[in-house]
Amino acid sequence: MKHILIVGASGKVGKILAEKLKNAPDFIPTAFFRSPGQKVFFEEMGVAYHVGSIENSPEEIADALKGMDAVVFSAGSGGHTGDDKTLTVDLDGAVKVMEAAEKVKSILQPLTKKPECPVKMSPKSSSMY
Repeated sequence: MKHILIVGASGKVGKILAEKLKNAPDFIPTAFFRSPGQKVFFEEMGVAYHVGSIENSPEEIADALKGMDAVVFSAGSGGHTGDDKTLTVDLDGAVKVMEAAEKVKSILQPLTKKPECPVKMSPKSSSMY
């Protein structure tokens, strides 16, 4: 079983991925999101979660990565925010997650070939639509 942390799990892509990984036999997803109000969705789905922010330090993000085999970054500031938030979340947040991953050596694996996606992503098959 591979433990996967989904950063930005409360977004559209993150929710679909959490559902797909939950239903896949070889994966155990953990949702990572900033708003405590989102936890009910993941509790009802039966997916573990970690409430945190990619605006925090890499050390704090690393706590959520402990025990994970991989991390998926699906966070985004959304189309309704300004340039400052886009940089803070989309760029700085992604960099912080990478820095946090370096601190948690268990999830670092060099890619020697294009990875295969273990689940087929089809929005029409999701219960969200």
